[in-house]
Amino acid sequence: MLFKEHQTVEIRKDLSHLSLEAGASGVVVHVYPNGVAYEVEFIGEDGRTLGVETMEYDELTPQQIAGIRADAEKHLPSGRVISRQSLFSDVLPDLHITCTQELDGRHLAEVPELPGVMCHGPTSHEAMAKGQALALRVLAERLELGESVASSFTFRI
Repeated sequence: MLFKEHQTVEIRKDLSHLSLEAGASGVVVHVYPNGVAYEVEFIGEDGRTLGVETMEYDELTPQQIAGIRADAEKHLPSGRVISRQSLFSDVLPDLHITCTQELDGRHLAEVPELPGVMCHGPTSHEAMAKGQALALRVLAERLELGESVASSFTFRI
C-alpha cells in the first residue's frame, strides 16, 4: 500500500533533530514517483511547522482518525468544539467539518472523513472556509488521479 498526499502517518523511528519520537504524527505533503519516498510535514503543538522530512515507506505507518483525535485532545485539553456542520450537504451528505478553538485562541477546522484535511484560522469562519477549500482540492485531486473519493459518498445533481 502506498501513502497518499494529505494522508496522516506516524513515524517508526525517532527524529532527534526535530525532537520527535517514534509514533509522532505527520502529514504526507508530497509523494515521489512510484512511492519511493515521501515528504512528510510535522507540526508542533503550537501549530507551527517543526520540519519537513523526506521519508521512505518503511519508516512510516498509516494513522487512523481516532488516533488524531486522541492526540489533539491530549495536547489541547481545553480545546472545545465550536461548530460542526454538514459539508457540501447537497453533494456529499456524509462529509462534515468540525471547528475547535485551541489554547492559543486560533481555530482549527478539520474534515474527519478526509485524513489530513485540517486548517487554522484566526476565526472559526475563516478556518472553516479554508477547510472547505482544502477538502474540495483533495477530492478534486483524488478524482483526477482516478482514485475513489470514498465508497459512502454519492454525487447527486
